[in-house]
Order: sequence, then structure tokens, then C-alpha cells
Amino acid sequence: MERDGGFDSWLVEELVSRGVFERAKLDIYAARARRMKIPLHSWLTAEGLLDRAAVEEFRNRWRAEGGGDAPVSGLPGPGEEIAGYRILSLIGYGGMGVVYRAVQTSLNRTVALKLLKPDRRWDKEHRRRFLNEARIASELNHESIVKVYEVGEDGDILFFSMELIEGEDLQQLVQREGRLPPSFVRAVLIEVSRALEAAHRKGIVHGDVKPANILLSKDGKIKLADLGIAARRFEKTPKLFASIHYAAPETIRGRPPGPAADLYSLGATAWHLLTGRPPFSGMEREAITAALAEGKIPDIEDAMPSLPVELLRAVRWLMAPSPADRPASAAELVAFLSKARRHPSRSRRTLSARTARTSSPVPLLVAAGLLIVAAGGWYIFTHRGRS
Repeated sequence: MERDGGFDSWLVEELVSRGVFERAKLDIYAARARRMKIPLHSWLTAEGLLDRAAVEEFRNRWRAEGGGDAPVSGLPGPGEEIAGYRILSLIGYGGMGVVYRAVQTSLNRTVALKLLKPDRRWDKEHRRRFLNEARIASELNHESIVKVYEVGEDGDILFFSMELIEGEDLQQLVQREGRLPPSFVRAVLIEVSRALEAAHRKGIVHGDVKPANILLSKDGKIKLADLGIAARRFEKTPKLFASIHYAAPETIRGRPPGPAADLYSLGATAWHLLTGRPPFSGMEREAITAALAEGKIPDIEDAMPSLPVELLRAVRWLMAPSPADRPASAAELVAFLSKARRHPSRSRRTLSARTARTSSPVPLLVAAGLLIVAAGGWYIFTHRGRS
């Protein structure tokens, strides 16, 4: 039997290191939990300060690191076979599923095999979400999206097999390396935008773009993963699942996430990769929620003044409080960044607050063209008048 005290101690360090809570606040919360004679994590969920799903994810990670017993009973071990897949080793845990490295015996192909947790198998909502992830991902055939090979059931076990990416996610990378080079982040923005464009064209919204859901393979390929909460565009979404640091303001206000929400989350992801910490770092959940609801988005230039101008504009564009002020599509962002890469800025220019913080790069180019035309017309008019 695992001890909640051990988990809570680990959880405190994890929450402080991620900037979710300040240690002083957690000490106060822990004292309140002790007075109520309940574990700290239970108090946090009861007070609405931490989602139960988030606690479960933390607990699974803690157990995977050797902090307690196996996360759920009835999981297969190495050497066991399920639906034609031989289990090799455990990769990790998620909110709903367990992911293994496995071999598809019929093709002798090494894959990532995701199984719905045994304690979720009889829950209709979890079964629906699990199959939703598999079926939506299987429709998307794009080089920057993790491929799904097969979806099925083996008795009461739901599973799907997918492309195995040898590498790590960007959350792990930024935790190890800190700030990532602007050139790398630009490449991430372009590749993930291409993946999102492919999804959006099929009417699919990812819904949880963040560093942990972007994979970097050992050979340098960038892949968008985890479509567990993806939804059809215009599909009614009864609950917001996106991680709070990357959630778009309109979703906080209760609107279903659309393509523009994915783009905001991509901008927040770029912020995290460039600065080494997510937007609103150090703020508690209720304060972040209030700021997002009011459209008060922090400016990345305050966190990183030396950012190349094209990335500064891209992040501000993506994280505009209003969806109407963001790129019209992921493809528009790709076009902007690709052009900037072909014609890099010679120097770091100072931008006016009005221009850089509220205007998209494309209208700026149009406005510049109109000014040139107007100046030419004035020149012709005045010279004709003199003659």
C-alpha cells in the first residue's frame, strides 16, 4: 500500500519546480490539509486548486519513478502478448492510458502500444475518449503527426498501436536544457503549424498543444502527438481539458476550442521553449484563469528582450487575446516564418507597442505598400501642378 505522505512530498517539489505554486503557499495549504486530516493532494482537488486528472497524472509519474506500487492492477508485463503485439517494456503513463514499447509480431515491427487503463475499461466516457483519440489520429496522414497503425479490442482491452518515436518530448528537453535556441523554436513552430493545418483542414482541433505533446526524435524530426482530447470542429465540447498555461482566453470563457485556440496554445508553447518557463509562470491557477478571462496576456518581450523580431511578432500574433487577431490559419504562420527565414532581420529593431502588440505581420506589409503607393501619387500630383 502506497503512502500518500511520500507522494505529497514529491508533489510539492514537482509543483514548485514547475512554477505552479510558490513553496510558501503550499506550506499554508499543507497545514490546512493536516488540520482537516486529509492528504495535501486531496485538499488541493477539493478546493479546486488542482484537477483530479492532473493529480492522477502526477501520481502515475511518481509511481513510474519508483515512488510506489504499480499504478494500476491487471497491466501486462514484458513478454506478454496482446492482440498480436508482444510487450517489450513500459514507456509511460497518461491520464487514461499506459504506453508500451511492443513488437507487432505479424510484421516484426516495433511500435508504441497504448492500452486503456484497466480501471477505465468500463467507463463509457473514458472508452469514448480513448477510441476518439485513436480514430481521429488514424485519419491524419502527415509527416509531422504521430501515425496510428491499428485500433482494436482484445477481450475487454482497448488498444491502438502507433509509430514509435525514439527521442523525448519538448517538456523534457526544456527542463533539461532551459531556454532553447530561437532557430530551433522557429523550426518547431513551422512543423507543428503544418501538422495543425493538416488537422484543421479535416475539421479536427487538437485541443491541448503544449511542449509535452510535441516529440523530438533522435534524428531531429518534430512530431505532434496526443490527440486524446481532440475534437471535430464545431463539435460541442462539454469540458475544457487544455493545460491552463497554454489555454486560449476564449476557452476559459466557455467557448469550445477552435483552430484559433490551437494557434494560441502553439504561441504559448513557443513562449515556454524560448524563455524556459511557461506564460504566467509563478501565478496560481485562479489568477491565471482571471487574467485569461480578461484577455490580459503577458508580453514575451518583457521576459526575453533580445528575441529576434520575427519570433517576437509571431508569438504576439499567436497569443493575441482575440481569435480574430491571430493568424487566419496555421498555413499563414508557416508562410510568415518561412519568408522571415529566407530574409532574416539584419538587426533587432525596436517596435512600437501599437504596431507590434496589436497588429499581425501581414497587415503591416499591406499597410507599408499602401503608404508607398500614396507617396508616389502625391509626388506625381504635385509635380504636374508645378508644370
